Amino acid sequence: MTDAIKASVLDRIGHGDPWRSVGGPNYRFAASLVHVRYKTSAPFSFGVNPATLRAEWELWICGVPDLYYLLPITTVREMYDAPGAYVDARHPEIRVVSVDTDHHMATFARGGLSIDLRGYLRGKLPASAV
Repeated sequence: MTDAIKASVLDRIGHGDPWRSVGGPNYRFAASLVHVRYKTSAPFSFGVNPATLRAEWELWICGVPDLYYLLPITTVREMYDAPGAYVDARHPEIRVVSVDTDHHMATFARGGLSIDLRGYLRGKLPASAV
C-alpha cells in the first residue's frame, strides 16, 4: 500500500511523466530529484537531515494520496537552518518538522515558528523540473 500511494503521488506531481527510484526515499524525474517521506497517520512529523537537502524537492505525504505537500528544497533548508530549529534528541543532524494538516501549517522551531503550507498543498513540479 505504501508503494502504491507514493507512486500515485509521484505520478501527480510529475504530470504523469516517468520517474524512477534511485535508492531509499529518492526519486528521479528527468530534471529533478525528489526526496519523499510518507507517514500513514497523524500526528505528522518529518525528519529533515543533510541527505534530504541534496534533493531539489521535498514531498511529504500525510496518510492518503490527496494530502501531500511538495516543497522546494530552499524552503526546507530555511526550516533546517532556522535558529531554534527542533533538533531530534537522538540524532543532532536531524531537524523535526511537525505538520498540522487541518490548518496546513508546518512548525519547526522554538517559539512556534511555522510556515503556511497551503501554497504547497497538492503541488506539482514545474514543467522544467519534470
